[in-house]
Amino acid sequence: QAVVSTQSTGDYFSHALALHDQLDMDAVLAAGGLVPSVTATYHLEQMDAALKAGFGVSQATYWCRFVKEDGTSKQLLFQVSVCITKELVPRDCPVVAHLSCDAKKPFYILPWDVLGMGP
Repeated sequence: QAVVSTQSTGDYFSHALALHDQLDMDAVLAAGGLVPSVTATYHLEQMDAALKAGFGVSQATYWCRFVKEDGTSKQLLFQVSVCITKELVPRDCPVVAHLSCDAKKPFYILPWDVLGMGP
């Protein structure tokens, strides 16, 4: 498959929207049993398994934030990055890192409405 041409701003956004539809993160996570919730927690191993099953990648990058609630620190997953090739095919990210996430602690995936945002 040839490298995608983004000669114009319109082409760029057209390809970005098509890629967003093709790589449906919400569907992949739901298929892996990871759904937004204020009570359910997950582990990065579950996230890795869902992304492997859905996108065929073994290595993605995660960002988390920690918040204090009732005197305890809770980890919130707020971004997942799946790397892609120039042909817009998912591939393993080059660096093994969960950046700000603590792999030993469970995390929450908050629903959009809790965040005051719509999908």
